[in-house]
Amino acid sequence: MVPTKKFSARQLRLIELLADLDDTRSKDEKSVAAGYAAKHIYRLQKDPHFAGAVYQRMKSHLRINLLRVYQSLLERAANGDIKAAELILKSAGEIQSGVNVQTNVMQSAYHDDPEGFRDAFKKAQEHREERTRKARARHKMEVDRQEIQKQLDEIEIPENDKDDISDY
Repeated sequence: MVPTKKFSARQLRLIELLADLDDTRSKDEKSVAAGYAAKHIYRLQKDPHFAGAVYQRMKSHLRINLLRVYQSLLERAANGDIKAAELILKSAGEIQSGVNVQTNVMQSAYHDDPEGFRDAFKKAQEHREERTRKARARHKMEVDRQEIQKQLDEIEIPENDKDDISDY
């Protein structure tokens, strides 16, 4: 909690503005909104008590918004975002840092339904191989096209024949 008796009303207003995570205005704009000159904020931030008050108020705002953050992470994880799932599991203490979440998820899926896991893994592997084949074919076509273009560029057309070609 911010000790209110140490700060003036304007300072408390500025602390609140700086700590508001949803307010996208610059520090200078927030300083002016609290009744200070635009650059005055930089002097105030050098005061460790003021900076500490801003930090404490920011933490308070974060706690209030934490539920919204977790809900967003849960939605992303439910939609297949492995990084979001990893962050949720780490914050819940379910996995330690440095553990590969994808491996844990795959092991869990294997234990839940080994046959279904094998089928899904085989399909994913076939899909990956098909994408690789198509990418290689596209690359080969591009290399061939460049080679043909290079050969065409090397063909010299006599000056008197150039007029005949332009008629086509």
